[in-house]
Amino acid sequence: MTSMSETRLLGSSEIWRAARALIIQHGQEAPTKAARLADEMKSAGDTDGFRAWIRVMQAASEMLRKEREPGELVH
Repeated sequence: MTSMSETRLLGSSEIWRAARALIIQHGQEAPTKAARLADEMKSAGDTDGFRAWIRVMQAASEMLRKEREPGELVH
C-alpha cells in the first residue's frame, strides 16, 4: 500500500475509499493494519501520514461495526 504522505489522502471521501480498500484486502483485520501503518508513519516522522492512517483506522472500524442505532446512517 502506498504511503499516505505520497498520496496525501486527507479528504473525507479518500479516507472512506482507503478504508474500504483495506477492508477488501484485509477483512476484519483492516483497522489493525491501518493502526500498524499509522505507527510506521509516526516512526518515520510523517505526522500527516500518521493522522491520515488513524482516520482510515477509525473509518474501517466504523464500516465493520455490526450494531447500529435506529435511523443511523451507514457510509
